[in-house]
Amino acid sequence: MHNRNYDVRHTTARDRRQTLSDWELVKRRTAAGGAVWRSDGGLFYKRTGGESVGEEAVLQIDLAKRGYPVPPVIEHGLRDGAYYFVE
Repeated sequence: MHNRNYDVRHTTARDRRQTLSDWELVKRRTAAGGAVWRSDGGLFYKRTGGESVGEEAVLQIDLAKRGYPVPPVIEHGLRDGAYYFVE
């Protein structure tokens, strides 16, 4: 069952091209060599860093598919030499 409000926010995040300037820094990540960012409005979080961030995204996607209560990954990849994912 989908939450209608979630679907609207999900579409908005995908359709809107955001840069790091659109995100507020929450904290630096020492383990992954990156950072955690909060979107304008606080609806989404972006994690950035090295390869381990890409692996973390894949793990979180797998956990969600298995029914674990983790935030859905709505976007992930490699941009400007850094791995990232948005939840």
